[in-house]
Amino acid sequence: DHDVQDWRDALAVATGTLNPIALRLAHIRHELAHRQKEAGITPQKPGFESGTSVHSHKNEIVCIGYNEMFPAVLALADAIGKVVVVVEYDPLKLKTVQKLYGQEARQKAWREKCTAGDRKDLSKALASKTGSPMETVEEPSATADSAVPVGDVEEGAPPPRVRSRSIPERAASFFGSAKTASNIADDCDIRGVKTEYADIHDPECWEETGMDEAFLVVCTDQGARDAEKALIRWLAKHASDAIFVSCTQSNADALRMYKAGAHYVVQRDGLAMRAAREILVGTVASVGDCSQLVAAGQSHRRNLAKLRAEDGLKFQYETGY
Repeated sequence: DHDVQDWRDALAVATGTLNPIALRLAHIRHELAHRQKEAGITPQKPGFESGTSVHSHKNEIVCIGYNEMFPAVLALADAIGKVVVVVEYDPLKLKTVQKLYGQEARQKAWREKCTAGDRKDLSKALASKTGSPMETVEEPSATADSAVPVGDVEEGAPPPRVRSRSIPERAASFFGSAKTASNIADDCDIRGVKTEYADIHDPECWEETGMDEAFLVVCTDQGARDAEKALIRWLAKHASDAIFVSCTQSNADALRMYKAGAHYVVQRDGLAMRAAREILVGTVASVGDCSQLVAAGQSHRRNLAKLRAEDGLKFQYETGY
């Protein structure tokens, strides 16, 4: 049920990066088809009605790969009320996602991180503000612990500032934004992350996971360029309106992915440079010395050490060593 282009895409992927899991799945499907043919059974092809009953993914964001980009994808899903589906072929990573981000795990973490009083105070604080929900105030006497850590400064942000004490920091950090946290009225509002054991290099998984029906497809696996390009062609062939986001490190790779049809490319080195520029200018040039830069570095180091001690899995997969 695949045309010539599908098989060409599959061949290009296989010859580029041969994946043993994809090869094994192909052998299994071939054997099942052979047995059905010998038994005189005609496999039922999914039509429009059966396809829509099985796949209804407009409420889902497909995240291909689990790595340091995952928190950004999850924060987006929480902010717009979508569900994240992580597609991975590494069993250890899948178990990590299930352990840390299943619905029960997230609800428990939310209860531990933010009390009912915190949520009430957060809602009041946001309701009283007319500007950004993450508005900040100057506190020159802030200690090193409260300094903005490296990596938290956004494009165009002012010099290091301390967030208002009226907004519970723990609630905001759980979802990545105080506004998202304020919309959580009950534990049931917190969505868990789904997982799919599949290999992006295997064209069969694109249909099985319903990627053409997804709201957004984000590929964080930088070792899957050929598969990404083939997937983009497959989405176009199926007239999918899913938005495709790729992740690269260089200008050349970013242009290649745009040429292949990606809607947006997250260029990691470019974003890192912009953040580093804001941090260096904000902590040195605006102050006149390096005292705040050193304080921010000390805070960042403590935060990383704390994360490694308290949650080794997040430290390993989401921030790297």
